[in-house]
Amino acid sequence: MCDWLTIGVLRMKTTSSKLISLAVSALVGGGVLCGCRQKEHQTQNQATLHDLAIKYAATQDWEKALTNKTRVFTIDVQDALLNKSTAFEFTGTLEDVRRDGGHVVAHFTVPTAAGFSLSLSLTCTEDQRKILTHSWPDHYAIIADIQKVVKQGDLNVVVAARDESGEIEEQTFEVNWDTDTYWVTGTCRDLRALDKLAE
Repeated sequence: MCDWLTIGVLRMKTTSSKLISLAVSALVGGGVLCGCRQKEHQTQNQATLHDLAIKYAATQDWEKALTNKTRVFTIDVQDALLNKSTAFEFTGTLEDVRRDGGHVVAHFTVPTAAGFSLSLSLTCTEDQRKILTHSWPDHYAIIADIQKVVKQGDLNVVVAARDESGEIEEQTFEVNWDTDTYWVTGTCRDLRALDKLAE
């Protein structure tokens, strides 16, 4: 039995066994090519991370002390990221960019090997905003100075209501819920797009 196989603009007549053999070779070759390309992207990403860390003398291994803990508390994350005279390097996914009181704030999600994630809210420059909003990647190497770390579930909620006399009365409630995300605020020093294909 003969089939026609189209490869690009080339058509060739082949037997079914040759067709299957050719298809398997193409799939295997494509997988090898894809693997090589992925390794190339990983190497480029590692070089980008290394160059940024050197340029800013940034701490890269900040989460190392947290990976061996059976339970991570907010104070552990604060000790890892606060009271340091150094910037920190993160790799994260861009979630949003917004204006807040005349500042540009970028939001990133940073997963960790310790099983929790960071929700980074970083004040950015206008040039950094242009990079974030005018490029296609959503995965970045980030150098940041950190000012605050809180657990996402530890929030104060202010409720305002009018009493019978029409006066506005405010009450503050502390809301706590179990979550594995920490809110981290700071200032972005620099960022570079990373290739998501390398993951």
